[in-house]
Amino acid sequence: MVSYKHCDVFAAEVLLTLLLCGSMVLGLQLGSLHISLGMLADVLRDSLAAGFAVNDYADVVFNLRLPRVVLAAAAGMGLALSSVVMQAVLSNPLADPYILGVSSGAALGAVCAIFLGVGAAFGAQCIGICAFGGALLISCLVLMLSGIGGRGTSIRLLLSGMALNAVCSGLSMFIVFIGGNKDGMQSISYWLLGNVANTRWSDVTVLCFVVGGLCLFFFTQSRLLNLLLIGSDSAVTMGVSLHRCSLLYLLLCSLLLGFIVYNTGIVGFIGLIVPHITRIFFGVDHWRVIRLSILLGGLFGIWADLLGRSLIPGVEIPFGVMLALGGGPFFLYLVTVKSYKFGGNT
Repeated sequence: MVSYKHCDVFAAEVLLTLLLCGSMVLGLQLGSLHISLGMLADVLRDSLAAGFAVNDYADVVFNLRLPRVVLAAAAGMGLALSSVVMQAVLSNPLADPYILGVSSGAALGAVCAIFLGVGAAFGAQCIGICAFGGALLISCLVLMLSGIGGRGTSIRLLLSGMALNAVCSGLSMFIVFIGGNKDGMQSISYWLLGNVANTRWSDVTVLCFVVGGLCLFFFTQSRLLNLLLIGSDSAVTMGVSLHRCSLLYLLLCSLLLGFIVYNTGIVGFIGLIVPHITRIFFGVDHWRVIRLSILLGGLFGIWADLLGRSLIPGVEIPFGVMLALGGGPFFLYLVTVKSYKFGGNT
């Protein structure tokens, strides 16, 4: 029997935090230009003392690699958090924004903004707003098609999500095709594969604020998320109505996914892997699951990026491709283990 004592959870949090920090340091070192640990320390010391990048090494660290590493970590944390919440809202351990087509809906919204000028009135943030709108629309459609609460089944949920995923992906590629812009087609195709390279500090900072704010909010919602697992009908007998909470959580997850897709393109499977690993070792209480999933999700995100740019010398595998290569087999495992439920096999 796995122990879920407070000290065990705290030890896991400390370990994951140390691994996360160590992985971020490694992310600053690895690349086409290798930077040793001693040189990295010198760069950080000199740059902090001067208040700006003092040489080419400092420029690589602060303007190229650090925002990339932070983006990968923030995206992993956000995807893990959104999946934990969506799995509680839908009472289904297989619910994941990527599998359910929510990420593809966000991508479709972003493609419409880029190629069709949708949402141009919103200015520079139109892509993020349209991505949020696409994610929210697909989330609502999935709920409507699969049934809310206990009326939907896992098979119906997966089929609805996969169908909407295919429709959104097809529409996105069709819009890209008729756009007639070869440079834009190459750029958007790479973006649809998931990418954390060539990011900007301004975009990363906004995403970090969104992820951080929603993490703090959902920390306070752990009791309601636990009630969602036992079903709305049971919660009503306890004097709690969860319908409005479910809609609010869905809205906030769509907002988070819109920002993630805007910054990284379509990425997935972190939210499918991380919450299940956390529940298997630490139970289903969302006070534990949220905290540990966020840390583990950030760790997964960083290592997906690290492996993508170091596995094959001279070749950079897109961020989303690396996550799909690791998450696909794990998803097949969950589908074949029919007895899987929250927290393990029953």
